[in-house]
Amino acid sequence: MISNITLHLKWLMDKIPQFFQFDKEELYFFDMRSKKVCSVNPPGKLLQSLTIKSLYHPLLYQGCPYVIINQDLICHPHLVALKKVQNRVFGMDLNRIVEIDGGTTTILFQTTETILDFLMDSRCEGLLVHTTRKGVSSYQASDLWYIKKTGLPLSLNSTNSNVTHFAFDTNCNPFFLTDTNSQFESHYLDPYKKRFIGCSNILMFHDHYFLVATREGVDVLIECQNTSWIEHPLPFTSIQELFTDGYHLYVAGFGQTGPLSVVKSQSRINNQLIFSCFYQNAHPLTESIQNDLSFSHQLQPLDQKMGKGWIVGKLDLDKPVIIRIHGGPISHVEKRVTEEVLFFHSKGYNLIYPNYRGSTGYKRAHRVALIHQYSIADVKDISNLVDSLLKKGIDPKKIILKGKSSAGLTAILSSLKVQVGALLIYCPLTTNIPSDGELKFLFPPKYDPFKRAIKVKTPMVLFQGDQDTIIEKKWTDRFVQEVIKTNCSVQYHVLSGVGHSIRDETENQCLRMEDDFLTSYFKS
Repeated sequence: MISNITLHLKWLMDKIPQFFQFDKEELYFFDMRSKKVCSVNPPGKLLQSLTIKSLYHPLLYQGCPYVIINQDLICHPHLVALKKVQNRVFGMDLNRIVEIDGGTTTILFQTTETILDFLMDSRCEGLLVHTTRKGVSSYQASDLWYIKKTGLPLSLNSTNSNVTHFAFDTNCNPFFLTDTNSQFESHYLDPYKKRFIGCSNILMFHDHYFLVATREGVDVLIECQNTSWIEHPLPFTSIQELFTDGYHLYVAGFGQTGPLSVVKSQSRINNQLIFSCFYQNAHPLTESIQNDLSFSHQLQPLDQKMGKGWIVGKLDLDKPVIIRIHGGPISHVEKRVTEEVLFFHSKGYNLIYPNYRGSTGYKRAHRVALIHQYSIADVKDISNLVDSLLKKGIDPKKIILKGKSSAGLTAILSSLKVQVGALLIYCPLTTNIPSDGELKFLFPPKYDPFKRAIKVKTPMVLFQGDQDTIIEKKWTDRFVQEVIKTNCSVQYHVLSGVGHSIRDETENQCLRMEDDFLTSYFKS
């Protein structure tokens, strides 16, 4: 039964829509899997696809800068994002905001800091630019610059805080929230993972502000009316985007067990917005499958002694446990059933997804606790989780740690602190890159992860993409060579033609190789 569910979900998730926008009442979205811009008209029916060329710019691994003007596709892959205001096109790279008019490019704002996002007002007279702040991590504080049509740039954020949401009101005055004075944390708070068009997490609709916030690992839709905050219930645990055609509010997101859907606001009853389904990526799950998924794969919060995060189903003390650590490291695990959940649950594993210190969605103190403490605070939280499992009676040889990139390092270092049986590692971060501003503020000063990581003794299977530009293959090669010298058991798989992101059939192949490794490990 589980294998059929896996195949069914794979069919449902054949496309991964992102970056929704309207033009002349026609809905466009970018499909992350096929790398095409698709249009939907009438609602619910896919009509056409437009291929985008030259997409694979290093900075665009999560995004596609495009706009639609009068049903013509305008794409500039050399920029990080494009936005359309009154049929004028504005774009950004790491240090500049520009206006594009045919072959002419006009610079509107330039800085030596890194630009995270921008917004032009509806009159094209005012510009908001969100940037890093000199001398501190953008996880601690960030600047919001306001540039009028005439005048010098003005910094709006005078507090030692991170700007999480910003917009213009109906009079084109700037409006913003920070993570110290708003009552909710921001979704996609990590600015380095938010370099894509249209995924702003605040939107003005009919004189009201709507924003997406993450609370205890679950996304919620919030409306601000004057000083009141109203939470609108939605069937989503992960909200991808807000957008509007000028008449209705649309929300795109995932439920815990379903495909990506778009809902549309229809009416308001007792101050609550009523939504209807506007678009679903595929046919909805049948009732029998939906019930089975809800029962056997329900993601429950971890109990207090185990920390923050999710456990799939109930903990079975007789079964092995896979602790799946999220990367980032400033990020969080969404409450959503994935193919990984279905695969390992069908194999009889317990699955735990922790949100260690540094994870978003648990207020500022929990997030900034990782600054200059990465490889210390996260490792301690994972070690405490393992200790709690040992106290419940789980055999340490049946505990497996899994992590990719920054989480790969967390898993390896955690295995040095507390006994576990095996490691499932992808492209581990074993090199502290001095030029990387993010690592500068996350690692302790002068920290060398390589010297610590090569002390690992736990059997592991390790995957590395040969086209990875984030974690270079030569770093992982060096790590494996040193680890083998210590007689640590390592299965090393180099993935041909694969970069930092591992999806689709490659991901399925890796899951099968993980299963083969664990089967061999438990037999021995």
